[in-house]
Amino acid sequence: MKKKLNNVLIPTPHGLMVVNRNEAAFSFGVGVALLEEGGYDPREIGFVRDIVNLLPPGCVVLDVGANIGVHTLEFARACEAKGGIVHAFEPQRILFQMLAGNVALNSYQNVHCHLAAVSSKLGQLSMPAIDYSVPSSFSGIELGQGRQNENIGQLPKWDQSQETVPLITLDSLDLPRVDFMKIDVEGMEIDVLEGARNLITKFRPPIYLEYAKNDSENLAKLLRELGYTIFVFSRLDWIAVPRENSTIQITGLATFDV
Repeated sequence: MKKKLNNVLIPTPHGLMVVNRNEAAFSFGVGVALLEEGGYDPREIGFVRDIVNLLPPGCVVLDVGANIGVHTLEFARACEAKGGIVHAFEPQRILFQMLAGNVALNSYQNVHCHLAAVSSKLGQLSMPAIDYSVPSSFSGIELGQGRQNENIGQLPKWDQSQETVPLITLDSLDLPRVDFMKIDVEGMEIDVLEGARNLITKFRPPIYLEYAKNDSENLAKLLRELGYTIFVFSRLDWIAVPRENSTIQITGLATFDV
């Protein structure tokens, strides 16, 4: 019997990409946007790309929760001409393989892909069993809570976990500089920020992050404690900018007030 393939190779505005065809059955997520809409959220992509275009030569961009690499590819393209690099982090092994494949397909040599979960402490994270042949939105899997709050098409099987991935902090990487961070980790955003306090204090990068699955009051409190002004980009995402930053001017967006 011929094996049914989960993945397809398609042209997108972000570059050639390997995408799981089973994501087409859902109304949200990265996969269905690429398969059914021809590309991922052009407003969001244009916004973060504009920020990266403002960064200085040699810039370092972090894509935390990279999924299959839509943002990674856009960051890589924007950084390439100015000698910048991108660090992309993805904890799901299957998605990580697609991420690395998409980087290779588009011949970007300025991207470092990391199979790791970014958090507030070092260790190992047990990964749930996930069936990638079932129609699902794989980017919506919540690893930080051990349960699934959002219907993504299946319940990750934590009792059948057979894989672990490194649990790391951004501070532990001891990077020489960081100019911009994008964080989309399905409810673990506070953990990521807690594990990056030194980096954030030292380099003061603008931060684009998802807040929808977090305690927004505590997330906002942490960002303000770190010296950031928060702007509401969408019903899912914020852009947080250091109060002292004079290079990136945010206009047309409301600030977030608890």
